[in-house]
Amino acid sequence: MRERGTVVDWRGAFGFIKPASGALNVFFHHTALQMEGYRQCFKGDVVEYEVESWERGIRAVRVKVIEPAEAAA
Repeated sequence: MRERGTVVDWRGAFGFIKPASGALNVFFHHTALQMEGYRQCFKGDVVEYEVESWERGIRAVRVKVIEPAEAAA
C-alpha cells in the first residue's frame, strides 16, 4: 500500500520521511528514489512511498516525489 509523507531530513545519500498519518519518521536511501538521472530530493518535498521491513526496522522503498518543496511553500 502506498503512503504519503513529507521529507523532513535529507543528507545526500539518505533521509527521513514524516508520514502524513503522524506515525514515526521512516528512513529511506537515495536508491529508493524513483526518478531519472541523479537521485536527490529536498526537505519539504511531498512523496509517495511503500514501507518494507529490513534488518534495522522499516524503510521506505519506491519513493516518488509528487510535490516538490518549492510548490509546497
